Amino acid sequence: EKAEDNQAKEINVVGMARKKLISLGRGEITVDSAAEESVCPEEWGEAYKTEVPEKWMKFTNASGGHMGHYGAKEVMFKTGAQKDKLMSLGFQMSDVQKPLAAVWRIAEKGNIVQFGPKKEDNYIQNVKTMQKLPMTRKGGSYVLDAEFMIEEEKVAPGFPGRAMTK
Repeated sequence: EKAEDNQAKEINVVGMARKKLISLGRGEITVDSAAEESVCPEEWGEAYKTEVPEKWMKFTNASGGHMGHYGAKEVMFKTGAQKDKLMSLGFQMSDVQKPLAAVWRIAEKGNIVQFGPKKEDNYIQNVKTMQKLPMTRKGGSYVLDAEFMIEEEKVAPGFPGRAMTK
């Protein structure tokens, strides 16, 4: 781990003034074409503020069992070749094992999600910028390798350090 990993860095966020950001570490987000909603474990991303969701949802697992809904988080991250641009994605906190990004949520933010037979065929592409973010196939899933970021002034008091891990 580099000493600079958790230091604040200035970055230009599109449409915003320069902000000082802190890296929370790296992790994976599974891109799920069948997900009804983007979800994450309740304890995932502790540095991000838990919000009251716009509406409380009823989640069920693959076996039809009830899953809790504990709030929402807006997560910022960098991935792929983007060094100075951030993405954000909202997640609903529930009884899941890992973060799952719903393809329709990615698409509603102005992106095309493509799956294909070759490594280079798997990506998320922004319609406006045409920038492609690579997805990696892991078993039968596709994942984004992400570096999670937070604005320096939004770090929770007493937050001990890195929040995300693989």
